Amino acid sequence: MFKLNGYTFGERTIPVVVMAMLDVTRTRLNHDASGNIVSPKDGLPIFDSASIFLAGKITDRIGAFTQFTYSNYDHQGGDGSWIGHWASDNMDFRCVDRIIGNASDLIPGTTLHNDPTVQDVWNGSPAWSYPYASSSTSTVGSPQFLPILEGTLAQQVVGAGGYLYWNRTVYAELSLYSTADGIWSFIRGIGSSLADETIIGAIIALARNLLGQESQLFRSFDAFRDDFTLAVRRQRAAPRRSLVRRI
Repeated sequence: MFKLNGYTFGERTIPVVVMAMLDVTRTRLNHDASGNIVSPKDGLPIFDSASIFLAGKITDRIGAFTQFTYSNYDHQGGDGSWIGHWASDNMDFRCVDRIIGNASDLIPGTTLHNDPTVQDVWNGSPAWSYPYASSSTSTVGSPQFLPILEGTLAQQVVGAGGYLYWNRTVYAELSLYSTADGIWSFIRGIGSSLADETIIGAIIALARNLLGQESQLFRSFDAFRDDFTLAVRRQRAAPRRSLVRRI
């Protein structure tokens, strides 16, 4: 209910939380078939990242969850040294109301966020699911192919939507997305910006699953994931524009 009500429970304060992550990656064979090193920091404890969270009540009807993250091993320079970088991470801004009658309880709300599924009020979809984190310096153990919903659009888009929660029984939401540029650049994280046709392709795939031949709404999300698993694989070997044509 805290998230459904727009993070507005409690008193208006400055709720700040700091998180740091340390990790160790250990591989049995640290060279590939060509003799190249697989994990540059193999067996060494490293300071991976740190995050600052600001979340809570802004007004009685407006609240936010924001995260800013420093990646100590963001990318490598020309000399091979690692370079750290601060960037926006998960963000979710909400404006809500609550209408309670004699026989009804309705929560209408709006959400502005930068990662599809980060707004999930039950925190059970890709933005909040396993694996929560992986090594910054090694690809060992990282999935090779993922649906576009599982991180590809994270901190690259701006999403705006509305939702309703009726009698603590029925929940409905609709969100639309576009590339986070211009005035929305402040919510964009590390990485290159995605082309608009990729965002449009994601919306088309979702609409097909919701309104097309799928007869069971509860299967639509799984079907959407399957569509984009194939699309991402194709995208690696073809120009990005082909993603929209092949969905």
